Amino acid sequence: MCLGGIYPSLVIHESTNAWIPPDVDRRQLYGGARKTPQSVREKAISKGHSTPDMAGAFARSVQAERLALIHFSDMFPNPSPSDPIMREIARQATVAWGRRDASAIAAHDLFWIDIPQRPVEPSGSPESNQAPVQVELYVKPTFGTTHWNQTNR
Repeated sequence: MCLGGIYPSLVIHESTNAWIPPDVDRRQLYGGARKTPQSVREKAISKGHSTPDMAGAFARSVQAERLALIHFSDMFPNPSPSDPIMREIARQATVAWGRRDASAIAAHDLFWIDIPQRPVEPSGSPESNQAPVQVELYVKPTFGTTHWNQTNR
């Protein structure tokens, strides 16, 4: 989604449903019917949600510079960036996004993302050296709501 040659600095995309391989989440090996990437994708679409690869594909289609994933299933409560499941969700989105110079982020509560401001004045003028914008994500997995604040440092 290009607006006058400018592409989004950040896409914040929900990723409620994700197929997690059994080597990452052992729960896949036990219990009822085995999930497949296709069955998880179909469920996500039927409920109006997305998967990490759908989020990554969208970020690729709009040529986003950064991608933050939010609104995870209650199956993955209180996401932490060090959690193997969250790393897998971010990996899947990154692969679909196709950027070699950036990785998707599975955001967690109170997560901060710095976004350098683009110059609006001709390059080299004092106005072009603005402080980065900082975005704070509040991820509320219990209620499925996300709020964001934008502040200047």
